[in-house]
Amino acid sequence: MHVLILPSWYPSAPSDINGVFFREQAIALARRNIHIAVLVPPRSLPKDPRHWNDFWRAPYYVQDESVITYRPRFMNWSRLISRKRTAVINEACLSFDGYCAAHGKPNILHAHSALPGGEIAMALSQKHHIPFVVTEHFSGFTRGVVPSCDLVKAQKVFSSADVLVTVSSALLHTLESSCSATFPRARVIPNILSDGFLSSHPSPVPMADAFTFLNVALLIPIKRQDLLLRAFAQAFGHDESVTLRIGGYGSEMERLQKLARDLGIGDRVTFLGKLDRAQVLDEMNQCHAFVLSSEFETFGVVVIEALSQGKPVIATRCGGPEDILHAGNGILVRKNDEEALAEALARMRVDFSNYDSGRIRDDCLNRFSEDAVVAQLVLMYEDVLGNYDVQS
Repeated sequence: MHVLILPSWYPSAPSDINGVFFREQAIALARRNIHIAVLVPPRSLPKDPRHWNDFWRAPYYVQDESVITYRPRFMNWSRLISRKRTAVINEACLSFDGYCAAHGKPNILHAHSALPGGEIAMALSQKHHIPFVVTEHFSGFTRGVVPSCDLVKAQKVFSSADVLVTVSSALLHTLESSCSATFPRARVIPNILSDGFLSSHPSPVPMADAFTFLNVALLIPIKRQDLLLRAFAQAFGHDESVTLRIGGYGSEMERLQKLARDLGIGDRVTFLGKLDRAQVLDEMNQCHAFVLSSEFETFGVVVIEALSQGKPVIATRCGGPEDILHAGNGILVRKNDEEALAEALARMRVDFSNYDSGRIRDDCLNRFSEDAVVAQLVLMYEDVLGNYDVQS
């Protein structure tokens, strides 16, 4: 099986987190002896002149672990501003021709996000008679910020795809509502738990007088750490034994720090700043429970990361967590509801010993490990190719 990945965005290096889930999925598939390659879409000139030299070269290949990654040449957006996406699609089609000349024609295309990856896959599918699937991740659909003209284009991609994949059932519902369409060939396939969390061997944190909650997310308005701070103050305003640690960075940092002080909990809330994955893993192993207070999440990778370490999770009903949490591994509450979140925090403090850390981890690995998710992807590819052969 030869699968070509067409991401709408992609990491510029292994340390880059932009599109990291696309890269990790490609590597996971390659480990199963599937011929996997990635065709990165053309990019605009970076703002930092120190990086311009990398953008003036012709398309080139790099070997990223077992994945052939085709990097594009630079595109001058200043001359193509009125037809930016059309130009991206045209350039990607030219890159595809070069890829096929060097590596052969793939028998399935897998786009990540409709715009522009799905549009590129749709154009290539129509021209070269190759089936394509598209996995949608973009939170903009959930936040309602996708322009109506782009919704029309996305609807065409979703309807044309042999399979539309979403990372949560809530996102599928949102896409159908936003596009005013139904997508009967849709499937829900979650994101993959990354290697570091999979291979870790956590030890349960002993129940003691002290109790620690952890939140890790960007410090931006839709993550609602302000709600979390208010709920924490309401639940534990006079309980010095309970602390909250918040990992992440963003525009809300100073406002949230001031809010914690104003609420009288500044000495029990620690802002950890930007964390790498190793630091996130360490924090999750040290906490008792994890809290996600977001207004919108298409999936919620941080939730499965916490579960993989055997930690129960409190999360708002913000999209993705509804597919992840159940009575055995955590608590779901209404989003943007301070009272409900405060009640859940207090209940977790009391009921923590009732959660089985080993069962939480086992359940997480059974559903979100690399083996579990890749098996679903391979089955989908086989179904698509089988149906395409019959129709052809």
